[in-house]
Amino acid sequence: MSTMQTTAADQLGHASARPDMFSYELASSSASVPTCRRIVRAAAEQWALSADTAYALMVIVSELATNVCLHSGSPDMQLALRNGSQSVEVEVADRGQWKAPQNERLAKTATSGRGLDITHAYAEGFALHRSPSGTRAVARVGKQAAAAA
Repeated sequence: MSTMQTTAADQLGHASARPDMFSYELASSSASVPTCRRIVRAAAEQWALSADTAYALMVIVSELATNVCLHSGSPDMQLALRNGSQSVEVEVADRGQWKAPQNERLAKTATSGRGLDITHAYAEGFALHRSPSGTRAVARVGKQAAAAA
């Protein structure tokens, strides 16, 4: 009788048959944000990513998932991670309509409103794709990403 070894990502509901890609569908709720971080952490462990790269990916997925929960109106979100040779891509997509960020100056004590700026700080590349069917945010992090200061 053979036994199958499962990874932490499998235990979280790994939905992709490819070892270089993870794909999940989650509810658009604040409870899904820590789940997204756990998924990223599990993928980072499986792919043997550096601690800095894993941290950058967890920060980015937290910001993007939070934006879906707060601003999209979508009942769910899709999280995808792709492991490339030089970088890792994280994608968060929804079926809602994100509102364009306000160009207002944030107070120094504001506790929200900086998610996309934080994402830009940690990512080597970032794109936001809006369409009538939803929004897709894609960030690319180099495998040796240094923590943004």
